[in-house]
Amino acid sequence: MTEPRFFETSDAAFAHFFREARERRGLSQDRVALDMQRMGFDFHQPTVYKIEKGIRKVTVGEAVALAEIVQEPVDSLVNRTPDSPESLANEVRRAARDLVETFDSMLGSVQFAHVQQMTLQARLDDYAKSPTAFVEWQGETVPMHDVWAVLTEFQGVSAYRALWSELMADRRMQAILAALGYDPDHFNPENFV
Repeated sequence: MTEPRFFETSDAAFAHFFREARERRGLSQDRVALDMQRMGFDFHQPTVYKIEKGIRKVTVGEAVALAEIVQEPVDSLVNRTPDSPESLANEVRRAARDLVETFDSMLGSVQFAHVQQMTLQARLDDYAKSPTAFVEWQGETVPMHDVWAVLTEFQGVSAYRALWSELMADRRMQAILAALGYDPDHFNPENFV
């Protein structure tokens, strides 16, 4: 079993965890410096390098801005005992919350796609009644309705909705949502359009 990590100071923890977060996000030191400049800080690539090496400490304002850039809470970047049970539990909660927020965003997009798909189907039904609703394709006259219908036949939207319904029916998922401070009814499949 590996030895739990411990940092002598919050500054040392910040240097270590900021670098990890920056690399995880795929950000270069130059990019971070540029983002900090846009936020009004006098930062350059060597400044970021010195922070990550523990040569330069950050002010509270800089720490908040840097944490925002790497999309991490400041407290996780200054955690001196990251392997403690409490810290690990906080990280699990944070990761779960991020995942639920992504699910929520996806759900909104899927609901919107479903409405668009239904609207297209209704317009196609109207269009199919038109005597000019044909197109020449590969030497044949094909009803335009048949050409466009492929978009309404795509089952990805309904498949996602079915999978979401299955996930939301699981009591464990409802408990997770409640534990994270979300109203499980917000994610109820019956609330879908």
